[in-house]
Formats: sequence, structure tokens, C-alpha cells
Amino acid sequence: MKNEKLILDNPLDIMPLLHKAFMTQSIRNELLLASSFTGRDLVLFQKHFELSERLLTYHINAEDLYMTSQILDSPGARVNEDEHVELRDTASDLTAFLGEADSTTLENYVQETILASDHTNHDEITETTEDILNILSQTIGQPRIANRKMRDLYERVVALRFLESDHFENEESFISTQIIPNMPRDKQLEIVKHLLLDQSCLNSRWIIEWLMTRFDSDDQKILNNLILLL
Repeated sequence: MKNEKLILDNPLDIMPLLHKAFMTQSIRNELLLASSFTGRDLVLFQKHFELSERLLTYHINAEDLYMTSQILDSPGARVNEDEHVELRDTASDLTAFLGEADSTTLENYVQETILASDHTNHDEITETTEDILNILSQTIGQPRIANRKMRDLYERVVALRFLESDHFENEESFISTQIIPNMPRDKQLEIVKHLLLDQSCLNSRWIIEWLMTRFDSDDQKILNNLILLL
């Protein structure tokens, strides 16, 4: 990142800033829930969490559709697919597989392993989010919320934050090592456009508008400079 110009070297360098905003929101949710233990009023927490869930769900789905799918469909991922499967099936263990595979096959294997792990993480995030929403639907409006239910809710909110953190860390590593070096700038801009603009919504800029309320002045300028390119 060229800090003096507040311009990103690569469009996908925006990802850490997006993730930082998401994680800040998750921490706020956690603190808000903790402060609700005394009065047991979850209405405000529910409002903030539902916004977080909307943001996170859109972000993950957009990643899968516009970024991960391009990696899986890339020529390099397909050329050695048959060779990869044959080696994997005939090798007696991972060591043998690694010893027999060439560098391109190994690179594809690493990509597939990372993407498989990412898919599992997505499933865990979705499951935990749904659990939290279910608990809220069962407790909001109740005259009294049991301590056990509050603890269960808090544990799941904390667990979700850790899942998000793991996902974002893995994603940033994958983007910096696998995607940015191999993807043209115009393709990166196309992905960023889908991540920032929700074309299915009447207000397609709702994500950008939310980010502007979370970014400091420098990050706002970085985002605005990137938006001009979309």
C-alpha cells in the first residue's frame, strides 16, 4: 500500500481493511451482549447482530461466487486435475504423494486443501450464526431469560468471532500469495466491485455506506480512491 498517496498497490489489498471493520463490529457485538447480562434486554444486541450477519453473509457468499470460483475454474487448476487424482489415489500416504507430485500438482493440491478448509470454515460460521439467531428468536420478548440461555448465547457469539478471525486470516494469506500475484488488475477490480456493491439491493451502496461509518479518515480516502476505479 502506498500510504503517502492513500492508493492501494492492488485492488484486493482492500481486504484487510474490510476484515478489520467486520472484526471491530463483532467485538462491539460481544461487548454489547456482555453489558446486557444485567437487564437481560437483547433488543439492541439483536439489531446490531442482524446487521453483522447480513454483512458477513453477503461477504462470504460474494467471495465464493466471484473469487473462489475463479480459482477453481482457472486453467492451472484444471490442467493437472487428472494427474493429481491419480497420484493421490495411488500414493500410500501423504508423504508418498508429495514425493511423486511435481511442483504444479503440489501447488494445485495446496490450493484445494486451503479451499476445502475455507469451505468448512464457511459452514461453521453459517451454523454458528444460525444458532445465535435461533436463540434470539426464542428469547426476545420473554419476561425472563435464564442464565443458562444467556451463557449459551454469549459462548456462541465469542465462538463466531474466533471463526471469523480464522477465516479472515486464511483468506488474506490466500489472496496475497495465490490470487494477487496471478490475477490481472481488472479481474481484481471486478471482484472488489461485487464485494462492495450489492446489485441485488435497491441501495447497492449499503456496504460502502456502512464501511464509511467504521473507517478512519485515511481508510475512507483509500476506499474512495478505489471506488473511483470501479
